[in-house]
Amino acid sequence: MKKLMLLLLLIVPICLVGKNVKKETILKVAEKVYIKDFPASQNVTFEDVIVVKNETDTLYYVVSYPKGGFVIVSADSSAPPVLGKCKKGAYNPEIMPPGLLVLLERYKFSIAEIKAKKITQSEKIKKQWDEYQMKTV
Repeated sequence: MKKLMLLLLLIVPICLVGKNVKKETILKVAEKVYIKDFPASQNVTFEDVIVVKNETDTLYYVVSYPKGGFVIVSADSSAPPVLGKCKKGAYNPEIMPPGLLVLLERYKFSIAEIKAKKITQSEKIKKQWDEYQMKTV
């Protein structure tokens, strides 16, 4: 029994280590957010996917919808899946309010730290990602 507990203590943290999120997962999250915001929508399409990086890593994605609006999705599974969203308008850092630009820079810094320090995924964050992976909204 002690060996089993020790084995579980060694395996569970490895399973919860954050990792890069696949693009298909990013799009699934974006689709679920869109369907929650616009329940009458049938077919969800994406106009653009912007990849936000630092020198070494992808930090988050901005997925834009054709009729306006966008969602910001983390590129690491140890961070919350949805960092922000807007139901209308376009993602354009050139015209964003300064406070929003500061927030996005903090997201970049935080996710870079998560990746650099290999921070493990909390149960709360895991549950959030799992909810976006489920078939129904």
